[in-house]
Amino acid sequence: MKQIRVQIHTVGCRANQSDSAVLESLLHPDRVVVGGDERPDVVVVNTCCVTGGAERDCRRLVRRFLEDDGVTVVLTGCAVSAIEGFGRAFGSRVVSVGGGDRSPSVVADWLNDFAKGQVCETVHSPAGSCFDHRPDAPVKTLPGRTRAMLKIQNGCRHHCTYCIVPRARGPEESMPQDILRRRVSAFREAGVRELVLTGIQLGAWGIDLPGRPSLGDAVRTAAAAFAPGRIRLSSVEPWSVDDPLVRAVADTPNVCPHFHIPLQSGDDGVLRDMGRGYTVAAYLEKLALIRAAIPGAAIGTDVLCGFPTESEEAFENTLAVMRAAAFSHVHGFSYSRRPGTRATALYGAGDRTSARRRVQRVRSLGDTLAADFQATQIGRCCDVLVEENGRGLTDTFVSVRVDGAPQGALVPCHLKINERAHDLLWADPRDL
Repeated sequence: MKQIRVQIHTVGCRANQSDSAVLESLLHPDRVVVGGDERPDVVVVNTCCVTGGAERDCRRLVRRFLEDDGVTVVLTGCAVSAIEGFGRAFGSRVVSVGGGDRSPSVVADWLNDFAKGQVCETVHSPAGSCFDHRPDAPVKTLPGRTRAMLKIQNGCRHHCTYCIVPRARGPEESMPQDILRRRVSAFREAGVRELVLTGIQLGAWGIDLPGRPSLGDAVRTAAAAFAPGRIRLSSVEPWSVDDPLVRAVADTPNVCPHFHIPLQSGDDGVLRDMGRGYTVAAYLEKLALIRAAIPGAAIGTDVLCGFPTESEEAFENTLAVMRAAAFSHVHGFSYSRRPGTRATALYGAGDRTSARRRVQRVRSLGDTLAADFQATQIGRCCDVLVEENGRGLTDTFVSVRVDGAPQGALVPCHLKINERAHDLLWADPRDL
């Protein structure tokens, strides 16, 4: 039987990374070969459009692959579902299949049929579950990754004024708890040592399931099924941080004491214009809840710079909140005008020059805060997940130097300073 060669390229968030891994797991191994150095027959681009830059990256990828006359390009993901006719301008060799609001099984079915020689047109898949893939399919991880991603939630109804994600991903949907348990167990049996639970609005997990379980319930279920490997949470919105979630992390030894909670702005007026639904004081109360229950927890954040109504005073407020919050790491990025969002209609494009300058200041302060947090880790004993190039990742999401351990291992370590490299590294376990 003739096989087709497929490459899968993923742009964007951890949910997209998980979708791409699920897609690969559903391909027929006798018909489809993924990866390799040979020229592909089909290239899949799992698209992102959360920012203008991500959308440009997707278009650039497509144009590059179309330079080879023999390659068919398949588009899926958020840009396909959020931007009308996204793939149409590229011509007949580009096919749009599914989207961010559909299961990766739609794309897998298309590729499996294509491998059988069936004529395939653009697929506008009917509405269905994002989690309808076979729960017992073999698990896959993306090449070069030591950590695996499992998307357990899709969609968002929050509608921040600047955000296109609700159009791209649709309403909230949760992976049922029995499938969650089976998928987590499959990752454990495959030898994965760290599993990241991710979603589009992760804290909304359970609201559409019978009995309305909470994300804290999902954490406990996943941790029990994955032990002794460790579970890490992806980004959780402030309104989803509650006592049951914090207690689940605090009480479960194999859940990383690490939260990523987007701030976006440290100014109440800008938060209101963004439609975020909380105040700075309420946000800081969430951080206090975590730190009271989990002393030393790592808390990272996102900061959106250059929102059209952000004044210099408002931006300075954001920097002040960053200092008060003592974040362990900060992702700063600039406002991106997205057609179809309320912010574009109400406030326009904003000042790109100011936005870029503010991003630089946020990142500079973020580096300082990260260094301060890393200093608190010296002397800790913890497990380090060994990644590539002699680096490893602690439970608190600190990158450390690792010597002499195999990639993918979860190694007990004593963190200390390498005076010559000004770097954290792990000591021999006999030092513990």
